[in-house]
This record gives sequence, C-alpha cells and structure tokens, in this order.
Amino acid sequence: MRDILRFSSSAIPPARRFEAYRELHTHRSEILPGREAFKAEVVAWRLGDMLVFDRRLSGVVHSRQERVNGDGVDRFVATLVRSGRLSGQARTGFEVEPGQIIMLDTRRAVIIEHHAAHIVTVSVARGVIEAAFDRTDGLHGQILTAPANGFLADFMVMLAERTADMAPLKVAPVSRAFLDILSTAGSVTASQGLELRRLELARRRAVDRYIDDNLSDRKLSVGMISRATGVSRSALYRMFAEQGGVGRHVKAQRLAAVRKALDNGGTEPLAALAHTLGFASDSQMSRQFSLAYDTTPGAYRRAWAERGADDPTQGRDQRAAWMRELN
Repeated sequence: MRDILRFSSSAIPPARRFEAYRELHTHRSEILPGREAFKAEVVAWRLGDMLVFDRRLSGVVHSRQERVNGDGVDRFVATLVRSGRLSGQARTGFEVEPGQIIMLDTRRAVIIEHHAAHIVTVSVARGVIEAAFDRTDGLHGQILTAPANGFLADFMVMLAERTADMAPLKVAPVSRAFLDILSTAGSVTASQGLELRRLELARRRAVDRYIDDNLSDRKLSVGMISRATGVSRSALYRMFAEQGGVGRHVKAQRLAAVRKALDNGGTEPLAALAHTLGFASDSQMSRQFSLAYDTTPGAYRRAWAERGADDPTQGRDQRAAWMRELN
C-alpha cells in the first residue's frame, strides 16, 4: 500500500478554495494570500522517513516563524522549481527560478510566495541530513544552481514522476541515493566521517525494514531483531532511545500500519486487521490507536468513508498523522 495525499483546489467551490488549502496545513505554518489568483494542486507521497511533494501553487504565501527543537517538525526541505518562480525571505531575500533548488530548515524562519510555480519538494528528517553532512547551519536559504545541481534536480523530478510505481522495498536505496546526490550539488559539503555515519543510518534502516516486515509476529522482540539483523541488543537500545525504546517503536509502527490500511480504504474487519498486525486483540489495537490518533479505528474509517478522499480535511488529518509518526 502506498501512502499518498492528494489535494486539488479545482475540486472545491471557489469561495472555499483558499480556506480548504489552509486547512491542509497544521498550525505550524501560516498560509496567507499571495498577489496572484489562488490555485493549488498537490500530490504527496511518504517514502519511509522521506516526504515527496509535487505541487502547483500560485497566489499563496507560506510563512514560518523561528522554532525550537521539539515542536514536532524537525526536517530539512529541498525544493526544485520546475516552472514559475518562488520569492521570499530566509536568511536573506531570495528569488528561485526554474531549474534552481532552495534548501530550507524547518526550525528557521521563512516566507515563501509562489508565483505560478510547479515545484517538487523532498522533506528529510534532520537526523538523516546530519548523518551525511558536517555542518547544517549553512543550508537554510541556500540556492543550488545549474550545472552543479543537475543530478539532484533530475533525481527529484524522477521521484515526483515515478514514486507511485515504486515497490516498497526500493524506499531505502532511494533515500540513500538522495543523500549521495545531494552531496554533489553545489556547495553542500559531505561529512568527513560520511561512511561511518551512513553505516549507522543503514543499520537503522535495516532494523526498521525488519520490524516492518515482521509486525504480524506478536513475539517480535529485541532478541529476535538482534539475531536477524546482527545489531547487538545494546546498540538497539541506543538506536531507539529517542523513541522511548524498541518496544515503543514497534508499537508505533503497528499503529502507523493500521492508519495506513484505513487511509487506503481497506474493508478488512478490525479484528482481522489487529491479528494481521500483531496486536493481542482488536480492543488492544483500538485503545492504542485512540491514544495515538485521538480517535478509534472504527471512527477513523467511518470519517474517511463519509468525507471522501477529495475532502481537504482528509488531507489535513493524513498530513498531521505523517508528521506525528515521523517525529
């Protein structure tokens, strides 16, 4: 199942279009009218810890204030302009023209106005970027230009055009390739300890992949994961310390799998879904899902069916779920 979000302002009554787009976003971004007629077409995919957006935006301004660590959005974003342009303020004023890529840090203040812009955005967790580059403080507002950004621009276009056809097992290599290509783009400098830090990142992703492939096993444990991946117990405990431990991470992945199944319109009985994803019972799944998403699986499924996939509040809730799961 592919995690996809879609939004089209053309499918919404004119009087509601801008407000519906505003509802797509969380409180962390302020959405303001631009100087041109408003239009928004958005398709987004979640690829493991990466988010890919293909957007056509005009007449809209995205504004963020300086933020502190722990506000729930802690990522780096690369945005390629395919047509139109972006203007705004990051560290300094900027204009981003077709073929150029701007790098942004979601902790830092930014104002972006979209002018008939067709853009591709790749959003990556801070920890992933820090595993690849010595310094990240200079990335915010950096504009990568041709010809140095050529491989990265081509790769981002490929992501937007081919992700829907990508097999789930291809996600980890694609993420690694993005980091490798980013390190060749302009003045972005790879870490001197790149190989060791990426080895750690690869180990983490191998563990994540094993966990995702074995969620149905109720006996999934630190010992099983250690034996299957060759990562010691102590290394696993360190690896998932920020998530509250291995067990809590496994539970979060199971709940994310439930949410994803419901988002995809699955009609499998909840009891069967609970069994498939390794919960002791459907009541246990319901309790844990309610704590994580503030609603029961049954209510979540009914709301999705009643509102329909084109309802902007669906996209808002799905995007909020992505950010909760990723952070």
